[in-house]
Amino acid sequence: MRTNEPLARSEGLLTELVGGELVVYDHRLKKAHRLSETAAFVWQHCNGQHNIAELEKLLASKLGASEPAREIVESAIEQLQKFHLLQQPDAMNRRALVGRLAVAASVSALVTTIALPTPARAASFGGGEDF
Repeated sequence: MRTNEPLARSEGLLTELVGGELVVYDHRLKKAHRLSETAAFVWQHCNGQHNIAELEKLLASKLGASEPAREIVESAIEQLQKFHLLQQPDAMNRRALVGRLAVAASVSALVTTIALPTPARAASFGGGEDF
């Protein structure tokens, strides 16, 4: 891994592709996160080999855009960090990140957290098989 390249967490996570979105269950935090197709693409390419600029170019290529997708990648990285899906902070410093919050707020949610019931609570919904 090069320095300053985001690295996706893998330990303690269970992933499942569901209809174009990636569901990531965090065993440690007992939370599931639904990643949009775009956020999943960014997360899957956070392998320690791509810096932010390279991720932007990869996403732009995937989307068929002529310009790098800076705001989308930055928003995805910010949300992946917030939900503890990255192992280390990316190359952006705090001051730059704060300046981008307004842009990130304008981009639709790329990661959604899903609250899951405990096994006992799930069982109280009629056997725990369906809810």
